[in-house]
Amino acid sequence: MEIIHFNATFPGSTHNAAIWQGSSLSQLLENNYVNGVSAGEWLLGDSGYAQLPWLMTPYTDADENTPEARYNLAHTKTRVLIEKCFGVMKTRFRCIHKHRTLHYDPVNASKIIAAVVVLHNVAIKRNEPLPDELELEDRLRPTDDPGYEFFKCGKKYSK
Repeated sequence: MEIIHFNATFPGSTHNAAIWQGSSLSQLLENNYVNGVSAGEWLLGDSGYAQLPWLMTPYTDADENTPEARYNLAHTKTRVLIEKCFGVMKTRFRCIHKHRTLHYDPVNASKIIAAVVVLHNVAIKRNEPLPDELELEDRLRPTDDPGYEFFKCGKKYSK
């Protein structure tokens, strides 16, 4: 579940496929394919991406019990790992959970996302356990101590 490439420089309204198309990784894979260097290298993308020789996407409207339907099932079972990866990051770093908002300008928000990705990879390499939900709630809930301070992804909060 390590992240090997990411780009946090675009606003959330930018379509993933547009970001991918202009990325250095996309260009590298295309060059490798054109030059015959990429034998056996593929990425899996969802249906929002164009099918390419190095980017496998699901078939739309595949009939049941067809090779296309079996491919889609295998594709989905494999792609679920990235969704799990995102879930793990959101559990570890609650500021990127969908109900949280980074109240920073885009440049600093990009830096926070980059830091989260790097820290996520470090935690994966070190086999750090995920905090359980009760521990998370206790950590995020302010105490009655008037001097209590806590941090949430780069922003200091005081009671």
